[in-house]
Amino acid sequence: MGKKDKSQSKNLWKLAGEPVYPSLNREEDNIVKEPFQIYVASLFKELQRQNKLNVPVSVAKTRENAVKASAGYFCDRFEGKYGRKLVIHALARAGSLPTMSAEHFSYFPSFLLGAALWLLDYVKEKCVEDALFSQLPPELEEDFDDMIPDISDFSHTRNELLRVTAVLYGRDKTSRKECRNILKLIDKETASALKIEFRDKLLDYFERVLKVFYRAQPVNAPESFLPALPQFGQDAPESPMEEQLPGEYFLLSAPKLIGCSAEVIQEEFHSRKTAELLTGFTVDNPYRLCAAYLLLERDSDVLTSLNALTSAVMTAAEKHLPWALDVLPGEVPAAENGFHDHQLRYSYHGPAYDMETDEEITVQGEQMVSETQLFYLATGWLLPRDRAPSKELTDWLVRQNMPEKRAKAIAWGAMVASCVEPEGDPPDLGALDDLLAGWLDEMEDALDAPEEGSAEKTAGEYEAQTAALSRQLKEARRAAHDAEQAARQLQEQARKLEAQAEQDRAELIQLRDTVYQMTQGAEAEEELPPEVVLPWQVQRRTVIFGGHDTWSKAIRPLLPGVRFYDREMLPEVDAIKGADVVWIQANALSHKYYYRIIDAAKKGGADIRYFRYASARKCAEQLAEDELENCESR
Repeated sequence: MGKKDKSQSKNLWKLAGEPVYPSLNREEDNIVKEPFQIYVASLFKELQRQNKLNVPVSVAKTRENAVKASAGYFCDRFEGKYGRKLVIHALARAGSLPTMSAEHFSYFPSFLLGAALWLLDYVKEKCVEDALFSQLPPELEEDFDDMIPDISDFSHTRNELLRVTAVLYGRDKTSRKECRNILKLIDKETASALKIEFRDKLLDYFERVLKVFYRAQPVNAPESFLPALPQFGQDAPESPMEEQLPGEYFLLSAPKLIGCSAEVIQEEFHSRKTAELLTGFTVDNPYRLCAAYLLLERDSDVLTSLNALTSAVMTAAEKHLPWALDVLPGEVPAAENGFHDHQLRYSYHGPAYDMETDEEITVQGEQMVSETQLFYLATGWLLPRDRAPSKELTDWLVRQNMPEKRAKAIAWGAMVASCVEPEGDPPDLGALDDLLAGWLDEMEDALDAPEEGSAEKTAGEYEAQTAALSRQLKEARRAAHDAEQAARQLQEQARKLEAQAEQDRAELIQLRDTVYQMTQGAEAEEELPPEVVLPWQVQRRTVIFGGHDTWSKAIRPLLPGVRFYDREMLPEVDAIKGADVVWIQANALSHKYYYRIIDAAKKGGADIRYFRYASARKCAEQLAEDELENCESR
């Protein structure tokens, strides 16, 4: 007996994580076998012999088994509308045609970069960056940087993008273990949602394929396009192959036309309906689809082996990524010299804090504000003082058929983005200086020193060389400007970290003092300053959290002017940020409640104090004594 082919096992296939099994009768099984016999037995081998297709026959056999296993699922979805045989027929053609294979497409660096960005965003949201970075290579191959598009991201450094993409690129060879460990960081619910999203997009595309098979009229495909198709005489127009040609031609041609205008697609297929079907196939979140494929591939899911359908979804995802166009960015300036509107011309409607009553109020248009003030209130960022949105960029966007109002909004965003450096590791300024010096030396040598045979060079070659050197000089200046901006940003970050460390140090002293007093018996009588008389009218904006109900009821009359929060009430973040000092009685406070208070207090710059006593009167005296010390220290 021959060795059993594992790929034919009925227990291995899953579709978006759900098991699927072959359920075809003999006639339907033959419908699947027929195109694979034609294309696999002849076309695949011929193209392999000519080194035009790197797809072994074993892969084609896996695709055939995938079609058989998933055909029942697709029939359940579509046979009521298109008929069972047509569904099986279209699925088999999609699996058998020698299109761009998903296996090959999944190693495109631009596609993997989309998955890498989703992974970095995910681990940052879940706070598991360390687990991801521990799997990344310390160094990259020298030429790997050249394979990745030149992009800047607000959340991740280019080094992080390159290292994650490198692991995904080597997932089948050098970094198999590291890639699996990274994908394990994705929780089951998220992984399942990603797979379902990929499945739904593939089903959407397949229904468009079915409509073409069901409705489209035959087109005159170029004879060289399908060189290995069986030849039919002109006297046999009713042959099965002639009837199948429109659908097969769509499967072969559609992926390369995704993203093209309806006019271009209609010219290719000579069908307005077909053009409408393809232009309607779009993607909401390409990053998620890129990551989804890697999960499906890891789990040997049937969706990775449906050939023309799988590669079409991957192509759509890749073409929706920002860097999909083969055009260098930065051709249009994002900003120009100018100033912003500082006139108080907009009426402010929003929350505010009343300094006299310690109450949060809603302002209804009494206060006038400017554009720069509104931008600061919304983002916490200051608009640049000497840059304005580029009119040239606005006009350029309008030429791309973008509405003028939308173009102006995008130009504003571009201006802000051009002023903001991405987060992450600081640049190596010393290495950058060496690089700039090397560039300048090379350009001077190239411009001053004549080359051998220079007399034979044409004017066009000199112009090309000059243009290349000019681009290098422009890049060098841009790099120097970016490095200067990065240095300023690092100084600001260092200042903020120092202030945060000082605040944390003061809080730690408070905690240590509180613990010490509690261990030494803090209820003992202490000599208080004569100025401490209860009830005590607080001088600062003060809020108190925690404490049992009896303690809270007893201390309230002793501290008029203090805002108290019940231990069951969710703290108001805005109130905490507006306070001068936050007092905490920790003996009746949950961890979640406590950390929410601490986080809001630190962000608002409020001082944090801890009560050392269980007695309400002693706590009130402690607060009053702290206020006196604060007044003396000023």
